[in-house]
Amino acid sequence: MTLRYKTRIIIGSMFLGLIVILYFLSENLLLNGYGDMPGEIYDQEITIAYLMLMTVGVGLVFGIVTIFLLEKQVLSRLSRLSNSIHSIGTSGDISARVSMPGTDELSILSGTINGMLAALQQSENELRQSEEHYRLLADNARDVIYTVDLNLRFTYVSPSVTPLTGYSIEEANALTLAEVLTPASFDLALKTFAEEQAIENMAQKDLYRSQTLELELKRKDGSTVWVEARMTSLRDPDGQAIGILGVARDITERRRARQQIEHAAQEWRTTFDSISDLISIHDKDFKIVRVNKAFANAFKMKPQEVIGKTCYELVHGTKEPWPDCPHRQVLKTKKPSREEFFNSHLGIHTEVVCLPIFDEEGKVIAVVHIVRDITERKRAEEKLQELYHKEKDLRQELEEEISKRVEFTRALVHELKTPITPVMASSELLLQKLKDKPLLELAENINQGAYNLNQRIDELLDLARGEIGMLRLNPEPVDLLPLLQRIANEEMSVALHNKQSLNVELPSSLPTVWADEVRFRQVVLNLMNNALKFTPAGGKITLRAKPDGANLIVEVQDTGRGISQEEQEQLFEPYHRLERDKDRLSGLGLGLSLSKKLVELHGGQIWVKSQKGKGSTFGFSIPLEATDQGEKSVETG
Repeated sequence: MTLRYKTRIIIGSMFLGLIVILYFLSENLLLNGYGDMPGEIYDQEITIAYLMLMTVGVGLVFGIVTIFLLEKQVLSRLSRLSNSIHSIGTSGDISARVSMPGTDELSILSGTINGMLAALQQSENELRQSEEHYRLLADNARDVIYTVDLNLRFTYVSPSVTPLTGYSIEEANALTLAEVLTPASFDLALKTFAEEQAIENMAQKDLYRSQTLELELKRKDGSTVWVEARMTSLRDPDGQAIGILGVARDITERRRARQQIEHAAQEWRTTFDSISDLISIHDKDFKIVRVNKAFANAFKMKPQEVIGKTCYELVHGTKEPWPDCPHRQVLKTKKPSREEFFNSHLGIHTEVVCLPIFDEEGKVIAVVHIVRDITERKRAEEKLQELYHKEKDLRQELEEEISKRVEFTRALVHELKTPITPVMASSELLLQKLKDKPLLELAENINQGAYNLNQRIDELLDLARGEIGMLRLNPEPVDLLPLLQRIANEEMSVALHNKQSLNVELPSSLPTVWADEVRFRQVVLNLMNNALKFTPAGGKITLRAKPDGANLIVEVQDTGRGISQEEQEQLFEPYHRLERDKDRLSGLGLGLSLSKKLVELHGGQIWVKSQKGKGSTFGFSIPLEATDQGEKSVETG
């Protein structure tokens, strides 16, 4: 039965009871005998009875009106309020509102209820937004967020578990902790969980404590990944642990970097201890704070026995620092220091280098001492000084000998050329005057012999100049095409006399080069004469030239017997002649050696390509432009 009906029955019963009482009172007055009463009293009683009946009627009407008004103004509105609240409670829709117009208490009550509903709706929206916010954070975080119950079964895993382990969310939730962790990490997790359970059983405990572990996870593909797992307990309103909330972060790179740092630190310690120099670090009070093994071994102590001692006490055997102590100097100047002195305590010559160590404010907080045994170096320096003086004396003697050799060479050339000059002049005159053939042949032989002897003397002089750095070049711009053509024309008669063919393969134009024309001609003639000399009758000699990048290439090719590889290795050595050349006893073996020196003075190279029985090709290159080497040779000449 609703409150509305209860109120109706109570009010109706009250009015009905009052009417019944008044009715029976009035009936008793009207029906009971009043004959004994005086007339006036009887009339009064009758009047009272009718008044009571009228009161009953008025009360009945008033009761009906009261019930109607109560129903309309209170009970119906109260019922509507109740139904609205019940409807909201049943549907759970707190966005609905109670409609109760007016200014009475019920209207105020409905407004209060609506305010409460609005506050609840706002709180629900805020809670929903907060939950959505944290859900988005969990779903989009790179770290894996997870929860497990007290049986260590996963109850939630964030989506970031997939890129980390390769498992989907469903697969990850179905895994046990033993399936997720490697054995060593699983044992560590169980041990930590047991320790946490023991703490939970204590009366006094920190409800907000957490644990951070480094664990190795097994990935779906069989590989592993290291994570830093930070875990805290999930609790009910009474503070009892009901699960574990964890955040796992991939620390593979950090762990690799840490291992590299540890490895580097170990390498540094190994390197520090393997250095043969005596290295130590001293604080501002001259106390030793670190040493390498070499330092400790020098004093026949263990490194830990050295720590804490002062340097002047240990190294110098004194009770206070030296006035000119390099450690004190570095502390004062904040600059590195280097000193050399004989350490009587160790019995060795030492080089001491002191380097300051600064803090973040630029203050010197320590000094690195590097002590190097330079006893052997001192001995070597003394020996070097002795050798230097010897070398200086020998160089002076050599210069004197070279000067004597130069003078001797000049005198020898003069003495050789003085008698040969009139022989050459007289033989040329005889060639012009003589008509008798036998005498003419003798004159030709004398002239040719004098010419060859003069050429050998020039070669010998040039070689001597080259050996002592006095061979002179006079470089200038040279047009090589007409020069090579003239050389070929001059050698053509020799080729015809030897029944050989001389071919010239020259382009229509050649670039101008910076060279000594006389020396260039000398090199080409030497190669041409060798080719003519060692090519049999019927053979062919070819002279060619071409530009090649920044160089000009000149080659002389013949179809002679060729040169073996063993002979080629010594071909450009002075006084070296081929076996076939020795048979002819022609020349001193200086032509190719001198040609090599002349080509190199021009900044070029000379070479030979030959095979036994297949002829030879001699070639050389000179730069198209002047080189520093050539200019330097000219200056030193």
